[in-house]
Amino acid sequence: MATLTDIQLDFGQSLQLQIVRLDQSRLHVKLIGYLADQTLLVTAPIGSDRAVLVDEGESLVCRGFAGRSAFGFLTRVTKVVQAPFPHLFLVYPKEVESVVVRKSARVTVQREAALLKSTEQGELREPATLIDISASGCCVTAKPDFATAKESMSLLLSPGRAGEAETRLGVIVRSARFSNSGAEGAAFQYGMEFVDLNAEQKQAVEKLLQEQLSRGL
Repeated sequence: MATLTDIQLDFGQSLQLQIVRLDQSRLHVKLIGYLADQTLLVTAPIGSDRAVLVDEGESLVCRGFAGRSAFGFLTRVTKVVQAPFPHLFLVYPKEVESVVVRKSARVTVQREAALLKSTEQGELREPATLIDISASGCCVTAKPDFATAKESMSLLLSPGRAGEAETRLGVIVRSARFSNSGAEGAAFQYGMEFVDLNAEQKQAVEKLLQEQLSRGL
């Protein structure tokens, strides 16, 4: 077991909260700060366009992804504050469950995506399915012969929640092989490496990894 101090969280990073008694979908918040052994401060979870009501005394599971570690711990809401913006005070956890993840470790995922490449006729878009992802790359299935090794293009990830926009990531195709796992018959699996990602794009990849890795915590 680790402590929250061992994890070395960054202020402003994304966390997930799950209300224990409801066992509902995970709510997304951001870390504002913490005082060791006393309290943890996070933004109030946001639904479609408004803050989700969380009561004082509510027991929560908090999960996240920091550096090379996926982590999770039990906590409780001690105070709900509405001004100057909605935020929560949480019980500082005595213990944190943490799992170290190798940078090259790939995580299985099933998510709609698309491949986008430039041609003489303009940009060509092809539906695809993301089947695994790591911090450095991913694997997708798409129609045969859409891409070849060493070809550069963009990967478009479908929104994770309503109201979010597609995430566009630069990739280079590193491998292409036949697969019979396509939704409509034959398909290819394309192994891809992420290239030239900005801070926002890296955060989107880390968020997706966080969501998948923390399911086991």
